Amino acid sequence: MDLDEYGTATETKAFQENSTPKEICDKYHAIHREVYEWFDISFDEFGRTSTPQQTEICQAIFNKLLENNWLSENKMQQLYCDTCSKFLADRLVEGSCPKPGCKNGSARGDQCDVCDKLLSPTELINPRCKVCATSPRIRDTEHLFLELPLLEAKLREYIMSVKGSWSENAIDTTANWFKEGLRHRCITRDLKWGVPVPLEKFKDKVFYVWFDAPIGYVSITKCYTEEWEKWWKNPQNVELYQFMGKDNIPFHTVMFPSTLIGTGESWTMMKTVSVTEYLTYEKDKFSKSKGVGVFGNDVKDTGIPVEVWRYYLLTNRPEAKDTTFAWADLKEKLNSDLLHNLGNFINRVLSFIAKPDLGDGKGSGYNSIIPDAPCADSHPLTREFAEKIGDLVDQYVKAMEKVELKKGLEHVIKISDKGNKYLQKSQFWKLYKEDLPSCSIVMRTSVIKQLNRPLPLSLSDEEGDVVVKAKSPWEIIPVGHKIGTPAPLFTGLNDEEVEFFRNKFAGSQADRADRAVKEEAEAKDVTEKLNTTKITDEGGTKECSSKSSTEAKTQAAAEQELTISRLDIRVGVIMEVQKHPDADSLYVEKIDVGEEQPRTVVSGLVKHIPLEEMQVELVEPPASAVIGERVTFSGFDGKPDDVLNPKKKVWETLQVDLHTGKDLVACYKDIPFTTSAGVCKKAFSGLKIGLRATFNLSRRQALTMDNNNTTTTTSQKPAKLPIPGKRNILITSALPYVNNVPHLGNIIGCVLSADVYARYCRLRGYNAIYICGTDEYGTATETKAFQENSTPKEICDKYHAIHREVYEWFDISFDEFGRTSTPQQTEICQAIFNKLLENNWLSENKMQQLYCDTCSKFLADRLVEGSCPKPGCKNGSARGDQCDVCDKLLSPTELINPRCKVCATSPRIRDTEHLFLELPLLEAKLREYIMSVKGSWSENAIDTTANWFKEGLRHRCITRDLKWGVPVPLEKFKDKVFYVWFDAPIGYVSITKCYTEEWEKWWKNPQNVELYQFMGKDNIPFHTVMFPSTLIGTGESWTMMKTVSVTEYLTYEKDKFSKSKGVGVFGNDVKDTGIPVEVWRYYLLTNRPEAKDTTFAWADLKEKLNSDLLHNLGNFINRVLSFIAKPDLGDGKGSGYNSIIPDAPCADSHPLTREFAEKIGDLVDQYVKAMEKVELKKGLEHVIKISDKGNKYLQKSQFWKLYKEDLPSCSIVMRTSVIKQLNRPLPLSLSDEEGDVVVKAKSPWEIIPVGHKIGTPAPLFTGLNDEEVEFFRNKFAGSQADRADRAVKEEAEAKNVTEKLNTTKITDEGGTKECSSKSSTEAKTQAAAEQELTIGRLDIRVGVIMEVQKHPDADSLYVEKIDVGEEQPRTVVSGLVKHIPLEEMQNRKVCVLCNLKPATMRGIKSHAMVLCATTSDKVELVEPPASAVIGERVTFSGFNGKPDDVLNPKKKVWETLQVDLHTDKDLVACYKDIPFTTSAGVCKVLSISDGIIR
Repeated sequence: MDLDEYGTATETKAFQENSTPKEICDKYHAIHREVYEWFDISFDEFGRTSTPQQTEICQAIFNKLLENNWLSENKMQQLYCDTCSKFLADRLVEGSCPKPGCKNGSARGDQCDVCDKLLSPTELINPRCKVCATSPRIRDTEHLFLELPLLEAKLREYIMSVKGSWSENAIDTTANWFKEGLRHRCITRDLKWGVPVPLEKFKDKVFYVWFDAPIGYVSITKCYTEEWEKWWKNPQNVELYQFMGKDNIPFHTVMFPSTLIGTGESWTMMKTVSVTEYLTYEKDKFSKSKGVGVFGNDVKDTGIPVEVWRYYLLTNRPEAKDTTFAWADLKEKLNSDLLHNLGNFINRVLSFIAKPDLGDGKGSGYNSIIPDAPCADSHPLTREFAEKIGDLVDQYVKAMEKVELKKGLEHVIKISDKGNKYLQKSQFWKLYKEDLPSCSIVMRTSVIKQLNRPLPLSLSDEEGDVVVKAKSPWEIIPVGHKIGTPAPLFTGLNDEEVEFFRNKFAGSQADRADRAVKEEAEAKDVTEKLNTTKITDEGGTKECSSKSSTEAKTQAAAEQELTISRLDIRVGVIMEVQKHPDADSLYVEKIDVGEEQPRTVVSGLVKHIPLEEMQVELVEPPASAVIGERVTFSGFDGKPDDVLNPKKKVWETLQVDLHTGKDLVACYKDIPFTTSAGVCKKAFSGLKIGLRATFNLSRRQALTMDNNNTTTTTSQKPAKLPIPGKRNILITSALPYVNNVPHLGNIIGCVLSADVYARYCRLRGYNAIYICGTDEYGTATETKAFQENSTPKEICDKYHAIHREVYEWFDISFDEFGRTSTPQQTEICQAIFNKLLENNWLSENKMQQLYCDTCSKFLADRLVEGSCPKPGCKNGSARGDQCDVCDKLLSPTELINPRCKVCATSPRIRDTEHLFLELPLLEAKLREYIMSVKGSWSENAIDTTANWFKEGLRHRCITRDLKWGVPVPLEKFKDKVFYVWFDAPIGYVSITKCYTEEWEKWWKNPQNVELYQFMGKDNIPFHTVMFPSTLIGTGESWTMMKTVSVTEYLTYEKDKFSKSKGVGVFGNDVKDTGIPVEVWRYYLLTNRPEAKDTTFAWADLKEKLNSDLLHNLGNFINRVLSFIAKPDLGDGKGSGYNSIIPDAPCADSHPLTREFAEKIGDLVDQYVKAMEKVELKKGLEHVIKISDKGNKYLQKSQFWKLYKEDLPSCSIVMRTSVIKQLNRPLPLSLSDEEGDVVVKAKSPWEIIPVGHKIGTPAPLFTGLNDEEVEFFRNKFAGSQADRADRAVKEEAEAKNVTEKLNTTKITDEGGTKECSSKSSTEAKTQAAAEQELTIGRLDIRVGVIMEVQKHPDADSLYVEKIDVGEEQPRTVVSGLVKHIPLEEMQNRKVCVLCNLKPATMRGIKSHAMVLCATTSDKVELVEPPASAVIGERVTFSGFNGKPDDVLNPKKKVWETLQVDLHTDKDLVACYKDIPFTTSAGVCKVLSISDGIIR
């Protein structure tokens, strides 16, 4: 390496220090050498550029360039100081920065330190000479230039030939230089200090530093050896690797290579370049000019060893992006990687070997002698360890060969980690007594000499290559080698020291010098005062000791015997944890260690243990250990030091013998960590872990106060007509085709989405009607009739009735649900056709279709099948419209070997004449309409329509050779009907005519009616191109579509919904599931595929039902209504309001209620804005938040206490919380026909009248569990045909089992008796169900999580082993992965509900449930006190009954009691206002006040 000594910077520094350039170079060369020596840099030569060798080689290279005509002469303008009689170096000029907005008046001639703009001196405003302060002038000066453009081809050729690796930033920077164009570069300067230019004309100039500095590599090699050319002019045998920062890239990838190439000589050219980004300092930049950061001469004064600095800088090497030096991060890496990992490994081994060997098994070590290790390669544990070490070395070598230094170091540091695990697993301290040869193998294997060398941790030495040796580590150190006296390699840093260093190195070096002067003066002043002051404890005076009392205590402690009792280890519990605000690698915790206040503790686990893989071996005291009690070690009873003296390395020395045994017990040597409650153990995963509840499904029970659910109507009320002055909204959903049962994708894509918007419009007071019906004409109907051996009319009647029944069950609020096979459809369809014909928008053309001579008819697309024409698709039964295997859309004539599905003969192609709508002629009018639309179209509607225009509109056939359809009213086409795409959208109009004879007031009234249409994406072009063109073509004034809301596809589990294949859940299936319609509507709406395809999944339905509906909405409604329904006995002796809504005077002045009302009002406003944009999912999200806010309002109010203490306030809370609309069929409406509660919502206490009597409340929702999910998933697997087959088989099996049971008598003893009508278990369950419904029936226990891991088949689930005081831990499955981010998880003792019925969750049976407190955005575990006994039952004062063995899910014991579980403002878990209590105190949560417990 070299020290670059020539150039502007040196002359400037010399001026600043009033010295000569030579003196500056000598001074700083010595400083650099000293720094690098301290850093243990292993130069072969560390030279300098101000040498004769530099001049010689630099001038020789220059002469070659001159000789080969790669140089040119050109004039430049520079600043010249007449006072100093010289051209000024860049840094000897300063002035105002020219960058707009930058007000720096002292910018340098090369850069502005304020805005960082790179400058040339001539750009400065009002420049001045820094030597004499006069204003320089611009003057011409001639210079020499290297013609890089002429060398570009040769430079590119070299770069393309490089076989090494270049850093990404080197590649990018070089590419940018080529992209911007190479320019000639000046190689001379008007300076005195540098290599002189060997030309008379330029004798007063020197070479520019960028030109001569890289040549320094060569000249310093010449100083190292006179045979330097064997290195530098030997490209066949020498590889050149260069390391630098990114600001040096172009000098090494463009300029220096061009210089060498230009000589025409055979130079060793750079093969590999490793370039770092910038290392920043804390939150600032390192800056030599400003003196900001930690400098090389600073580090040795910190007392931190060089190995630490080397390790930290390498782990933080900015290889791919800028990194930051931070004192806290240095502390963390030192303490965790070096002290506790590497240092621990080395020190444990060497300390053990150094212990005495007294012979006869009475010793404890090897007298500092490396033992022999015969048969090490056959020792299983050692062989395994050696293989791991060998693998790590291999990975290290591969990384280093690629110059991936950080990655290499990561592999190496893992060796000590594996070593520590090897030592623990071996239990060498026991082996010494029980199996000395094995202990010797472990010890000799673990003394890996290289791990104790100065970092970076080497893996080879001069005697041989341990890339091979690593696989036999016991051979690295010779037997009999005597080690020195071991001592800890590293001493940790604490936060006080970090803060000290951070303050010490804050600001610039000048700032630090000023501080040092002031501190020295202050220290001197304090010393003088202390020397003249006498102090006694009583306030009197005495001579001061030369040491303070604290110092004396510390010295005394340091001089104690070095035993484990000096450590003050206590039982603590983590009360709170969060990320460090200024350090991504740190956690900040509050830990209760039995003192008045918790201690703040900062840990560094974030970076070192990826949270998703965390297997933190935390040492845990027993659950019943007293917080703050001291952990003891048998035989060591001394008093701990007040503060451990870091200089004496007490902790570091003792820590090497701390470990966990195979029984998970934490030990010092082989002495357990002991508390009053037992020994301490390690626990699996330092995470906060909890379980979501699983719930049993049963039929939905009673509703609530209002049972006026809107149901499907068909013209039973007088028809609504547009009303002048009101918003009149006509809503349609795509007409479902009548050839099959609608599946869930159809329902959410069309009818349900439109229903939600229609309800919203009505309840907002808009005059809205919702029109839909079945699409009944066309090919599909004829095909279905053929398949079912029926007529098209019979098919339509059958499936129209099925559709109507399905939509009635789904509570779809049509104003009219009609059909297209009506006289009204024929009338309107033919009238529109006649107008198109009259206006010349139609044409006649021939088409080729398949004709079956046997059947004497043209075949509908779906009445033809054959081989798919798509290459690679082997489907021999593709339909005439689509192949179901590859999904290719087809026409019948494309099929290979087509055949008629009716008679199986081969049809022939035959011409047939048809009518076409001339879309190209209508395009201008269609575009004009689309541009005039003021509503909103879904993105997919816009994109699809734009694509149709882009591809060019074509004429479209509107007739078909079918019998079933609207006949074409022309003699020539009397045997044809209209194509379904033409007549189906007209069905919206004809069904409206069935609704009212005044249909034209809706459909021909564009000034007063807005048309909103809902559909799936496959229907887009029919509604945005074809139907509008049809209406435009009539020349009449039609109500045209303003807004279209189009869904993507809803898929089923991992497959597509398919009516033709019968895949998915169909409308007639859902009512048989026992899951209420409100749940289906809610789930489909939350899963509405608005912007992309979404997936129906049973597990997801369960999750949304249990969390959103059962625990959020249902909990809110049930808590309020259950409370109101309780008796009012008068005189404060009751517990409710006798089911009567109470009065709430002065509600608007009740602060908590006013706050709640404001929140509700805000949510309603957001809901309205979303719904006005037809953003249905977003609207529903805002609405469901109302119940969340309601739950929080109830908790915060503590209404159960108010009833006894402040009845008027309780009445306000109750009346306010009875929000009528929340109990209507979903979607949750926020208006009704009596008025607009967008306004009312801000006064929710006014919504329900005083004195209204509610019905008998019961839970609105029942949860689903995983067994039920699995049941439904299996039940609806495959196609409908598959299900039918399964049903037949199951029915037969069930019949067979029943017959056997009816003929068999069974007794418990194996004899026979008449079977009881109820089993013993059923009887017990019934008896339990008939008990009084109290909290005492729940079996809630204190548990501790012993082990946790991700569920192998479910990303959202954990699987835990929880000790609840039984012989074996229980397996529990929880759904907290999504709800509690892993990075916030810590080990917790937990409250476990143990008598729920076990439930299988994604294949794993869960045998309990962990209780959590929740809000809408947060989940926390309910925690017993640290000293609570594992397995003890959590009790509730006044409720002492025996718990049920298993809760009966049909009786909803848990669901009914759960609504009164919550956390109070003091974070205490409560049933009503009774705390969860253990023998050690009450149970709490970390931070959720007024939360729901479930």
